[in-house]
Amino acid sequence: MNSANSETLVVLIRHAEYELPYPAGDSMRPLTQHGKRSVQILGNGLVKNLPPIHFEDTLAYTRIIFTSPFLRAATTARLLSTQLNPIAGVHEVDELALQSPNVVNWSLKTIVANLGVESLVFVSHMPELNAIGQRLKTDLKLDLQLCEAACLSISPNALGFWQVGSAQLLWKIKG
Repeated sequence: MNSANSETLVVLIRHAEYELPYPAGDSMRPLTQHGKRSVQILGNGLVKNLPPIHFEDTLAYTRIIFTSPFLRAATTARLLSTQLNPIAGVHEVDELALQSPNVVNWSLKTIVANLGVESLVFVSHMPELNAIGQRLKTDLKLDLQLCEAACLSISPNALGFWQVGSAQLLWKIKG
């Protein structure tokens, strides 16, 4: 773990391509084969761009992955976890579901609680990711495509505090 005064990377990822139409409902749409291949490509790009974390005897590229419970997002997160090897695993969170009214508050609380860790990954849907991104960097409009990631850097000021809206967009990667 980094010190509380060091940079934390927040990676926002839109789920991969999913089946349309799907009679079982929106929350149960599976990824297409193309979507699954795109996740593999995105994972390769993330591994190249995220700093490695040496934890005990393992090599990881993120501390934890949080995901929407919708099947397309959860599958994207699980597939990415095979490459990113998150130290604390993959966690489905209702607040990241499509049209969740608590997505911004939950995300900010989670980020603040984890300031100083190397990186956090959030896999969700476009409206939720845009809302999170705009709170992290006030003038940011992500408009992530399917299976695309944006990495933002959060750094505390000289007093050790992070100001909402002051994150920096470092890069975007498409799977």
